[in-house]
Amino acid sequence: MRVLPFHVVSLASFLLIMVFVCIFIDSQFVGRLQGGLMPSFASSEAGLVEDANRLVWKRFGENIDFFDERLRVINYTIVPAPSSYCYKHFVVIVASRTNDTAKRTRLRDTYGRLGNEFSFRILFILGNSGTVGDEQLIEQEAKDHGDILQANFVDSYDNLTIKSIAAMRYVAGVCTEVKAIFKVDDDVAWNVLETSLLVNYAAANNSIHCPLTQNQPVRDRKDKWYVSRREFPGDLYPPYCCGFAYLIPLQALHTILNATKTERLLHIEDAFITGHLAKKTSVKQVSVMDRASFYRLDYPWFPEAIFTLVPDSEAIDFFLITNRKWFLQRFSPGPINS
Repeated sequence: MRVLPFHVVSLASFLLIMVFVCIFIDSQFVGRLQGGLMPSFASSEAGLVEDANRLVWKRFGENIDFFDERLRVINYTIVPAPSSYCYKHFVVIVASRTNDTAKRTRLRDTYGRLGNEFSFRILFILGNSGTVGDEQLIEQEAKDHGDILQANFVDSYDNLTIKSIAAMRYVAGVCTEVKAIFKVDDDVAWNVLETSLLVNYAAANNSIHCPLTQNQPVRDRKDKWYVSRREFPGDLYPPYCCGFAYLIPLQALHTILNATKTERLLHIEDAFITGHLAKKTSVKQVSVMDRASFYRLDYPWFPEAIFTLVPDSEAIDFFLITNRKWFLQRFSPGPINS
């Protein structure tokens, strides 16, 4: 048998080693392209839920004694695939109720269609409905659309702060690459282009952007917004965002969420998250009240508005007016000249 010279064997061995090294590096590179800086996730629904609960607990709940147990980290029962959210520039969080199926459909068919164009996706946050039939409907809707996040709490107005924090913890704990969250009510018309530009600006300045206001706590026990002095002893809330629309960059969001461990829950969600916690953590607020509009019978609408609180019956009309150029460009066969 012919024996190859030593230098030939060495060269062949070297080349073989380099092939394996290149394959390894390539697999790592592809893995980073596919997963960014995210950890790997399970492919099954149960695995996704388990992974999300583990990551959020590790980031916001592990080895932490909360001053108010109501603000502790709660488990999720339905989660979307992280890959459909974590590569976007921003996540649009919409607090929704189990029976708001029509509103969710409307948002998917309007703003949702512009998600790829402007790099965002809508995330609907829900609590427990309390009935088996409703839960089955939600589970099916989650399978059909992949945009529902459900956490284990009673879905009620008094738990709106818990609801919003659950959604924010999910995004901040699972998606490390998004620039910001945009929390918006389902009765708000918003300019997608202007909002996406505001995301970039807010992320660069690490500051909350929203229509700012300041009010006194309501002390009338019969009022929907009643707050006892035990819940909030002060006579004036810190400046806070009108809850129908606000934008928080991811870095500021982490800071705000970390502050929940030392505070008492305030069920007035916007005053607590964007007012009290922002003040505690010195997170800067930037008001865009001059770009917000409250379209009611005695309030005129103006086309320069980024956010417009609108009657439910006119929501689609305002979406088309505010985003007509981009919507038509995206879904028309020919170019739009105006």
